[in-house]
Amino acid sequence: METTHGAIQVFYINRDCDLERRAHIEKQLDRLGLLSTRIRGVDGRAVPEWLNGYYDDRLTPGEVGCSASHLTACAAIRDSNLPYAVILEDDAELTDDFEQTVLDAVRIAPRSWDVIRLTRPGKNALQIIAKTSTNHSLIRYSKIPVSAAGLMVSYAGAKKLLRPRLIKEPIDSEIRYPWQLDLNVLGIAPGVVAGIAPSIIRSTIEVRSKSRSSNKIIIGINRVAYNVRTIGILSYLMMFMG
Repeated sequence: METTHGAIQVFYINRDCDLERRAHIEKQLDRLGLLSTRIRGVDGRAVPEWLNGYYDDRLTPGEVGCSASHLTACAAIRDSNLPYAVILEDDAELTDDFEQTVLDAVRIAPRSWDVIRLTRPGKNALQIIAKTSTNHSLIRYSKIPVSAAGLMVSYAGAKKLLRPRLIKEPIDSEIRYPWQLDLNVLGIAPGVVAGIAPSIIRSTIEVRSKSRSSNKIIIGINRVAYNVRTIGILSYLMMFMG
């Protein structure tokens, strides 16, 4: 894999058949001069042997392949003993201040962070932890949005995501429900990664399975408990008073 030199390590996920997507993401990375390594996208119907037994058979092949590809990137972080790395899906668009914002986020984040989402924060209440030099904010969410198009994952976070288990949710839902793996999830607002318009590059996950976590009351209780535990009840309540 041909790489360019930069201050951060980037892994991007791309299937062999998706040549247009590969050209798109490599153009983004080359424009910013980022060190990058391609993670060969996994076919959800033929996951690597080390992931056999991980996936609930009600997940779609696209969801399995996406999750397995992200876990392959996490394994690269773990096996290379990287303190952290960025994981991108190949339809991501990167802002011009992407690299500096990521570096700032790592510098100002609490040492216990596992995942920092790089996509838009959504419309729910949030808590600003600190500002970056690029006029973005490091945040905590009251409710984590769906999307795994751009993530920063720490070494500790990679190990948690690689924990042997029966995976019943797509990767973005697992991150959305961080209490399941004891993930400390933060975000950046405004986001520095965006998925491009479907009219340009069509999604490779045609249909999503129905959520296995169907009890909304239990999810809500777990979400509140997680937020109170990670930021404290007063700070959690103040999210909704801005």
